Amino acid sequence: MPKNANTITMHGHLTRDPELKYTTTQVPVVEFGLASNGWKEGDVCFIDVKAFGKQAEPINKFLSKGREVIVTGRLEYRQWEKDGKKHSKHSIVANDVTFCGGATKDTDSQTRYEPADTEDIPF
Repeated sequence: MPKNANTITMHGHLTRDPELKYTTTQVPVVEFGLASNGWKEGDVCFIDVKAFGKQAEPINKFLSKGREVIVTGRLEYRQWEKDGKKHSKHSIVANDVTFCGGATKDTDSQTRYEPADTEDIPF
């Protein structure tokens, strides 16, 4: 692994239903929130997650608020200015999303979707 690898794995529950959109080149992208418990009781980390390509549509179809997942990907840091105020935010760009917990809809109890081809990801 490279000396300064940017890799993160988080286990938690969706805080909202996934939202599916498409890029201008019709690459699917899904976004959802993730809550993960910390080491201390009441210590919760909230983070947004984005997934591109072939994993986006199944995530949108089979996951909903409250579902348990394991997300592996890279951290992304964004900064912007709005109304004269500076804002910043970390999020995860998912390479792999594993569905955990009980089955819902047409899913198995644990389903794994591999990352999209990198040439399809617009960054």
